[in-house]
Amino acid sequence: MKGTEERSHDSLADTGVDVTSVEERMRAQRLETPSWGYGDTGTRFAVFPQIGVPRDPFEKFSDAAQVHKLTGVCPSVAIHIPWDKVDDYGELKRHAESFGLRIGAVNPNLFQEPEILLEAYATDVRPLCAKVREDLGGVADPISAFEASGYGEKVAEERGEGADAGWS
Repeated sequence: MKGTEERSHDSLADTGVDVTSVEERMRAQRLETPSWGYGDTGTRFAVFPQIGVPRDPFEKFSDAAQVHKLTGVCPSVAIHIPWDKVDDYGELKRHAESFGLRIGAVNPNLFQEPEILLEAYATDVRPLCAKVREDLGGVADPISAFEASGYGEKVAEERGEGADAGWS
């Protein structure tokens, strides 16, 4: 008797789907996981503590290495400043690379009090994110880099406006 996977394979193949090609494409995809995904989970109303939760960004990358080992498609981790602030980002980069991982996006965390956060973002977090991006070989301000690239104008010209572009 065929198992569920075999039946699914046969069913897709019967409809003309090249299952081998689909499997190859799925194995080739790469997903970036957020560092906060390796911590305790919850909502703004409650946090659900877990045993063995990472205590710092280095331990988050250790956990991310296990996820990548099991999936084969998660080679990068987005970090969030100030949650993932460390004294030496070069050390964190080397630590990630020791697992075959890399640091992905460097994002600010703005989930606390709005007024304090906006001030901290402007004076502390935004400049720190820019420095970390530069230290890791990226551009300090990815929004300005995107705007300077002309990509937005190029695709707007190619795609048109309004409903034809997918928005109204």
